[in-house]
Amino acid sequence: HILATAATNGAVVLWNLNKASRSKQEHVFIDHKRTVNKVSFHMTEPMWLISGSQDGTMKCFDLRIKEATKTFFSNTESVRDVQFSPHQQHTFAAVSENGHVQQWDLRRPDRYFQHFTAHSGPIFACDWHPESTWLATASRDKTIKVWDLAVKPTCEYTINTLASVGRIKWRPQRKYHIASCALVVDCSINVWDVRRPYIPFASFNEHKDVPTGVAWRGDPQLFLSTSRDCTLYHHLFK
Repeated sequence: HILATAATNGAVVLWNLNKASRSKQEHVFIDHKRTVNKVSFHMTEPMWLISGSQDGTMKCFDLRIKEATKTFFSNTESVRDVQFSPHQQHTFAAVSENGHVQQWDLRRPDRYFQHFTAHSGPIFACDWHPESTWLATASRDKTIKVWDLAVKPTCEYTINTLASVGRIKWRPQRKYHIASCALVVDCSINVWDVRRPYIPFASFNEHKDVPTGVAWRGDPQLFLSTSRDCTLYHHLFK
C-alpha cells in the first residue's frame, strides 16, 4: 500500500494508500537538486528505496527513519534508471545519459565496483533478469542489449528496434522474452525473443500515443501498460 513517485523538482514523494484522510501523501524527500528520473524499491527489503536523478547522483532512502541514508555520485551528467539486483541484496545497477552502466554496492557509497560503456547514446532504462545474471539496457541508439554480468560484462544479445527505447521489462517465466516500448514515434508495445532480434515475438497496438510504462502482473500472459494517450490497458496473450 506504499507508493513512491519521482518529481521534476527533485522531490521523491511517498504515498500511503491506507491513509484514512483524503490526502494520501506520507512524506516528501527533498534531497535531489534536479529532476528525479527513477525510483525503485528493493525486492526483499521493502523499507529501502533508491532514486536516480538528473543531478548525477543516486540516493538510498530508509523509509523507517524517513531519511536519505546514502548518496552515490555517478560522475556522469544524469542517471536515467536505477534497479536493485534480485540476486545480490546489496547490489544495484545505474544507467546514465552518456551510455554507461555502473554497478554499486550499497555498503560502499564511495565508488562503483563495475563500470562499462553499453551504448553509443543515452540509456533510458535497465532491467535485471529475474533468474539469470543478465541486465538488459535500452537506449536512444535504437537497441536493447542483454549483458551477462557474472564475471566481466559480456553482451549476449542485441535487439535492433525501429525507434529509441524508453522502457523494458523481462517477461516472467519466459527466459528469453522481454517487453519494450519506444520513446517516440512507435505506439506499439513489443515483446521480443532475444534470440530473434529483428522481429518482435508479439506486438500490442492499442495505444494511440507513445507508451510510458509496462508492468507484468507476475504472470507471463498478463501485463499492464500506460501511455501519453491517457489510457491504461490490461493486455492478455492468447
